[in-house]
Formats: sequence, structure tokens, C-alpha cells
Amino acid sequence: MVIPIVPTYTVGSGRSAIHRIPHSLPWPLCAIALGLAAFGCGELSTTEADLVVARVAGQQITAADLEAFSQNIPTGMRRGLTPAEMRKDLLESLIDKTVLLMEAEAQNVEENDWYQDQSNTARRNRLLRNYSTHAISKRVTVTEEELQEHFRKTRRDRAIRFSGLMLGTLEEAHQVLRDLADGAQFHRLANERSLHRDTGEKGGDSGGYKLRDQVTPALAGALFELEVGELTEPLRMSFRGQTRWIVFKITDEIPAPYEASADRVLEEVLMAKRTARSAVVLDSLRLVYPPRVVAATRELMISRFAEASSGDVSFEPAQQNLPLIALGNVEITLGRFVDEAYEMFIGANELADSSRVAVLLERVFIPSYLLQQAAKDSGMDETPEFISYMEVRNQEFLLDALKRMEVDRHISVTEEDARAFYEENPKKFTSPETTVAVEIVVTSDTLAQQIMRRLQEGADAVALAMEYTIRPGAKHHQGRINLNIYTQAFFQGVHAVASRMDVGEVGGPVKVPEGYSVFLVEDRLTELSPYDTESHRRATAYLKVDRAKHSYVAYVKGLRDRYPVEIFPQALARLGARAATSS
Repeated sequence: MVIPIVPTYTVGSGRSAIHRIPHSLPWPLCAIALGLAAFGCGELSTTEADLVVARVAGQQITAADLEAFSQNIPTGMRRGLTPAEMRKDLLESLIDKTVLLMEAEAQNVEENDWYQDQSNTARRNRLLRNYSTHAISKRVTVTEEELQEHFRKTRRDRAIRFSGLMLGTLEEAHQVLRDLADGAQFHRLANERSLHRDTGEKGGDSGGYKLRDQVTPALAGALFELEVGELTEPLRMSFRGQTRWIVFKITDEIPAPYEASADRVLEEVLMAKRTARSAVVLDSLRLVYPPRVVAATRELMISRFAEASSGDVSFEPAQQNLPLIALGNVEITLGRFVDEAYEMFIGANELADSSRVAVLLERVFIPSYLLQQAAKDSGMDETPEFISYMEVRNQEFLLDALKRMEVDRHISVTEEDARAFYEENPKKFTSPETTVAVEIVVTSDTLAQQIMRRLQEGADAVALAMEYTIRPGAKHHQGRINLNIYTQAFFQGVHAVASRMDVGEVGGPVKVPEGYSVFLVEDRLTELSPYDTESHRRATAYLKVDRAKHSYVAYVKGLRDRYPVEIFPQALARLGARAATSS
């Protein structure tokens, strides 16, 4: 679970390092509710800041601590009908946080393997991000002249109109090119021979002018380097599930404004310059920290993964400490490499493949280690910003690790419990309202308009989908798509339109990445999922979360008995009086 974070503050003194950075508690304890308004508009005076509002096992919580804790509490997490109620609720949460951190220190949670893994991963990722930002991103600048040059170089300064002639075989396509060279007219050959009849009947005209970014990258590369009147070589394409060959001819062009492609131009220029800058940085770092792979350790790792019958491979401590990569005088151990490979979901089969391992080392891990080492040697892990960031993240991991150790591992759910939950909570297992539509995606707006008219005239939507749609995998479902809150990211434009339509209505054309979508709304339904493996898993998860929530609350209450709490209502009242006076 992600825990909301607020800035560093100090409670007490002495051995209190893990007590110094408050943030709101995990879900059962995050009902905190106070902003700066409850304290007044001005800053606390020194006397007010030192005002002790509570004491936990002898450790003081001051008004300054409480105010710091309040500063980044989201409005939606604030509870209480009055400022006094909100202030009290906030203090209770801060006390809960304090006793949890005391217990984490008492149990030496910093030695927990899960905690250390999370902390090390966060540390590496932050260093990589910081160094990449400092050495690469911030060093890349783009001028207006460079953008304009790329705009012209990629021929985005023109919109073209083109015609196509589709043939069944490569030989037929080459014959068409020979006929054209002998003086045949393109539009007549398209009308007579093109298998794509919608355009063939119009002499091959694809309809309208297209910008480079309005056609597929492969087609753009073939078309936009040509001048008006020029022909492409035969291009292989799939049409209605079969391989076809198309010859295109550029028939006209008009100027295109820079604004139409500005975002894509900027994206491509930045990407190219960052890539070039990354190569320069890595080349320089390879000179400072010459990388070397220890062949014997690499072969040991590969052989162990190759011999394993499953994905689980364990190494003896001595093997884990073997150096796998040397960066100058710095060594990366086999254990560290394998752990990080698992974190990146690199499978055992990849680690058993010597060629794949070579690629991973050269292109992924060695560049990452070089950047991390450069970040450390430049002192980036010693800056106040980095230290503060890691303190906050480490506190998150401490609390999460403590919860895992003391609460989560004791939660169990029986088969009977899961089945009963499923039967008592049918709404949790009922699918969201789903719009079922038969969709046809085509490459041109002109064709989409024609298909839309045919649907409105009563044509069979499934037949049209099987004949025309180019959406990948759609024909396996006869063109049917399910539109709901879970799939809307995949069908964004279509989902927004179809969700407002009645069953039987025809929608579109909607511009989608593949082209233009036209669809018939076929049905709208909700459905209770049967009790199967997936429903069992979900029911178990619901129950574990709920039981863990209540157990965690009880656990924290128990900690309050172990770490005596004193609250000073008069001090809280003084803060309230100050707030009222300030307002």
C-alpha cells in the first residue's frame, strides 16, 4: 500500500532517527484531518511551537510536530465537524504513528529482508533518476531551428494525396510497374485490376490529404520521401486476412502547418538528443569505471539456471558474494545481480541463455551500474534532498514491514469463508455495465463513412467486421468488443461514444490509432461472475484486506498499552484559542 507522506520533523531527542519523518498511517489510521487553518494563518511563535500536546513513553509531541504533520494532509482525508475535533483526530493519528515507529525500532525491523530489499530498490531508482536528470535530461536543449529542421527533414511540412493499386501477387505488382513505365494510366489500371474495390472504382484514390502522422509509420516511410507523380515499389500488406501487394502513387501535395505536428516533432527531437547524450555519458563513464564481466561467475550462474527444473535457483552465501561485474575497483556480486534481475521480472530461462545474458549485461545492467556509481561518487546520495527522500521512503517501508510481520502473516481465510463472502456480496462479483458492440476499423475515413451508411441501412455488422476490420484479434470475436470501465483505456474514443448510445444505434466514425472505427451497439448487460477460481481469489483477497484492517487497528491499540500515552487537552485548547484569535 502507498502511504501518504509529509515533510521531516523531529519528535524528542536521542535515538529517534526512525521517529523523525511523519506521514499519515496506512488505511485504518489515515483518517487524519487537519490543515493549517486549524492552527491559524500565521507561524507559531517559539513558545507556541514548544507547547507539549502529548507524550508517548516519555517522548514529547509538540505543537510544532503537530503543525508539521498537518501541512500535507489532503483535504479529502480530513475528519471532524469542528476544528477541535479535527485537531484531536490528527493528534491521535500522530500518536499511532509514533508508537508504531517505536515498535519498529524495538523489533529491529531495519534488519528485515523485505524492508532492506525495498529500501535498496528505492535507493537505486532514486539515484538513477537523479543522475539521469542531472547528466542527461538537463543537458539537453532544443532550439526552434532544430525543431523546424526536423519538421522539414521528416517531410511533415507537406500533406499528400495518394492512390493505391492492390494486387494478389508480387509478380502482378511488378507487371503493373512495367505497364506504367510503358505509358499505362494509373487510374485505369486501378479501376480494372485493383482488388481494393472501394478505392479501385475511384482510380485508386485513397481520399483526402494525409499528414505523415496520420498514416502508419511503415507507410509514411514509403510515401513521404516521394515527390508528386512518383511510385512506390510493391509494398506487402495484409487485407482481409490475406497477403496483398500495393503500388502507391503520389498524386498531389499541399503545405502543412508546423502546429499540426509540433508535439510529435518535439518528442522525436528530444528523444534523439537524449539518446545521443546518454551514449556520450555512458562512453565517458566506461573510461572512468572500465567494466569487466567475470567469466567464471557468469558461467556458474548460467549453468545453475540451465540445470534448474523450476525457476527457483538458490546460491550459497559464498557464491552470492562472488564478483560478477567489476567497474574499475567496484564489484557487483552475483547475488545482487540475480536479485535485481528478479525485480525486473527477468525469467530463469533468460538467465540460462548465454546470448541473452550477454545482451542484458551490456545494454541494461552495466549502464545502470555505471550511472549509479557515478551518482554515488558525485555525492548525490549525501545531499539533504536525497537523505530526506530516503528517510521518508524508509519509514514507509518500516511501517509496511511491521504490518507484514505482526498482522498480515496471521490472517487466514478458509474455503468456507470465501464462498460465504461471495454469496453474501453479489454486487462485488457482478461485472460493471458492459456495452457490447460490433466494431469495424478501417484505414480511411471515406471507407468508414461508407460502412456506417451500410450499417444504418441494415447491413449485417458481423459480416462487415469479418470482411473489413483491421483491429488486431477482432475477427476471433466476430468484431465484438466489450466496453466497460476496465476496457475503456483500450477503446477510449469508442467507449465514450458508445456508452451514451441506445442498443441498435450505429456510431462513428471515431478516430482510433489503427484508423477509423464504426460500430453497432448490440447489447448492454451486467453479469454475476460464477464462483470459480477467480471469484475465490477475489473473495479471499476482500476478506484478508478487511480482517487485516481490523487486526491492524487492534494491534495499534495494543501498542498504546506498551507505550503509555498522555494527551494534554489544555495545550490543545490553547492551540484552538490561538486559531480562533488569528482568524
